[in-house]
Parts: sequence; C-alpha cells; structure tokens
Amino acid sequence: MKILFVIFSCKKYLRDAELLYSILNNNINAKILITYGENIDKNYKVIDDKYLILNVKDDYEYLNEKSIALFNSVIELYPDIKGIFKCDDDIIPNINHINNYINNLSKNNVDYGGKCLNVERRVSPEKGLLKEYLLKKKIDEKFFKCAYKPVCKFCPGPIYYLSNRAIKMFQLKDIEKIFFEDVMVGNHLTKNKIYPDDKPLYSDNFSDFHISIHNCEKLKKIFLELDGNFDNQLFDVMSSIILTRKYNRILILVEKRKSYNKDIGILFPNFVKIGENNSYLNNIQKLDGSKIKNELINEDIILKNYKNEVFIKESPRRLLNIFKNDKKNTDLLKKYPDIEKSYFIYTDNSDDSFLNESLKTIKAKEKDAKFYFLTNKPNSKYDTLILKDTEIFFLIPFFKGGICSGRLMCKLATYLNDDENKLILFPKI
Repeated sequence: MKILFVIFSCKKYLRDAELLYSILNNNINAKILITYGENIDKNYKVIDDKYLILNVKDDYEYLNEKSIALFNSVIELYPDIKGIFKCDDDIIPNINHINNYINNLSKNNVDYGGKCLNVERRVSPEKGLLKEYLLKKKIDEKFFKCAYKPVCKFCPGPIYYLSNRAIKMFQLKDIEKIFFEDVMVGNHLTKNKIYPDDKPLYSDNFSDFHISIHNCEKLKKIFLELDGNFDNQLFDVMSSIILTRKYNRILILVEKRKSYNKDIGILFPNFVKIGENNSYLNNIQKLDGSKIKNELINEDIILKNYKNEVFIKESPRRLLNIFKNDKKNTDLLKKYPDIEKSYFIYTDNSDDSFLNESLKTIKAKEKDAKFYFLTNKPNSKYDTLILKDTEIFFLIPFFKGGICSGRLMCKLATYLNDDENKLILFPKI
C-alpha cells in the first residue's frame, strides 16, 4: 500500500464520515480509513479494515492529541507507507482532483501538501478574532493558553497530505502541542525544515466544481435521484444545480442501477455520485420535484423529477462555465474555432419542410451563412460533425444560431447561449 486516506472524524459525526467513505471507496487510488477517538485499553485498534480507533478523547478540544496519535499509529501499522491524506468528515470530495493529486505524487517529492497559509506574526488568544472564535466555539478557558498561532506556514485542517518522512517527525518528543491541530502540524514541520507545497486540495466556495469543497457552513444536501432517459436526467441535473446554488445546498447525484445514464457522468464528472442503496439515504424525506416547496429543503432531502426551465434560462453562464471547466470540452472547442461564426443543424430529418424553411430564414438574414450538421451519422449535403450526444450538447451554445429538432437535449443546450442576437429555430409543436 502506498497512500492512505484517513477520514478524521468523531462518533458524533460518524454518519457523515460513512457517507464520505462510501463516495471515496473504490474510486480513489488509496486505502481509506475512518478514525475517531475512544477510551480503549491500547493505543489504537483497527476494526473491519475500515475503522482506526485511537485511544484519545473524541472532543474538539483534543484534536491536536488525536492527530499525533493518528500519525504514530499509521507509522506503526504501515511503516513503508508513502504518505497519508488527513481529511475532515465535512469535505465534499472531487474524485478527479484527488486522483490527479495522488498521481502527481509519484512525479513530485512532496512531504507536506495542501492549501498553504502563512502566519507572519504570532497571534495570541487574549483578544481579537482568535478570542472571538474560541468563545463562539464555547472552548473552556483552560485551553486558551495553548490556543495561539506562532510564526509558521501550515495547511488548514480540512484536508492536507503528509509523506512518510513528515509523519515520522511526530515520533519526536519536542512537539509543541498547540490547540489548533493544523497549526501544530505546520509549526512542528516548519521547525524541522519541512514546508508546505502550496497546491490547494479544497475550496470553501461550494461553486468551485474543479476541487473538493469544505462544507464549513454545514449546508444541507439535496440528493437528486436520476431516472428516465439521458435528456430527462440532463434536465433534472441542470435544474437542480441552480436550485442548490439559489438555496445554498450541496448537490449529490444518486445513480439508480437500472436507469442511470453514463453520459451524465461524462458531462458532470466533478459532481459527487452515490448509489441508490447508500445507507445514508435511509429515513431521508423523498420529494417529487413537481411538488417541491422552498420551505421543505431546510433538511437533507431526496429529490426526483425536478425540472425548472425558468432557472436554466436565468443562469446560462453559471451552467456553461461548469462544462467549460472540463478540459475535454475546451479541447473540443479548439478543434472547431469557426463555430461562433456558423449555424448548426440538428434535426431528425434533413429533408423535411421545417429544415428547408429554416434554411431560407437564416439565409435571408445572412446570405453566406455557414452550417454544420451535428449528428451521429454523416450527411453529404453539409459540413458534418459526427459527434457524441455529450459533445453536441456542449458545442451548440457556441454557435451564433441554428436549426433545432424538438429533442429536449437540443433545446436545453440552446438555453446556454445568452447572445441576444442569436437566431435559433424550432419546429412548431
């Protein structure tokens, strides 16, 4: 085993840790453990090759001791390990970003990695924001004397990486037990001339789709149950993205074994997905999207069949940016640099009267209009792009206009084009 991914939790939030475990398990290139504290008769014990229980107090005030106990137990259990991720249970993981980071570890010699913060002068708990924080968290004043921040560089606690070399530094006896475990780790490593490699592993902004999210505000979750064909699932996901942004919720996709469309995973690779039988979903209220009321999403809910055309039309840029952040899509766009000056044709029948009338309409506006026929099959009359549905959906918003079939996927794609001068023609229904 080369990499260990440890979910740093406590009994109070074990349910959240279990959810995170189920998302990561078999999806990242690392062994995963959940750790928490308990009064046991030895330093640690492992249960079911899943739980690493440490002989420390499980309260927030003892996170520093829990971290040291974790590092020492890991080195004893896995002496040849390459390194560990220490990850809090309130992280919403981005699987791709985590795996990319793990893969890059084989190329780079990183001892300590994550988002880097620099404490340039000592911060004491006697006054100011630090004291306000401690009082807000209702920390007993007996801990105030060690609740300071010395001059050092550190990686904040939600998630960071330590190499074997860095972990072994905590076998030393001169550890300054600072109240804040992440500051303690950074300070101790700074003293031993190990400094953070500043490559963030998380963001506090839950609109950052390219990286794991720290759910620091404990936002409630909407579990979107995906059913129906690709077009319907696409409509549900697009609508739910705006719903969760509007009401500050975390969106998690629920894959139904018999109906989940893999193209959804291709279009939304950075969204968290779980199976329909995940135990976290037990006893959560299930709502039909057609009946949802705003006041009903103050707790975690399972949502099905949620379609909101108005939301999508109101937020085209927000949705389009999700797809533009995916490298395979931007590479596709580079292959066809002239589509912004062209029109698309996406119809079920290239010879029908609707197509002919639509061509006349566009050519009346622009005599030398250029057209691309978007299809899975070639068509000799026009420049044809033989593409997958996911590629067609992504490209349509970048054309200056086009001729669209009655297919829902095509209609949704046109909503992402916010050019006021666009000319897009649909068949009459």
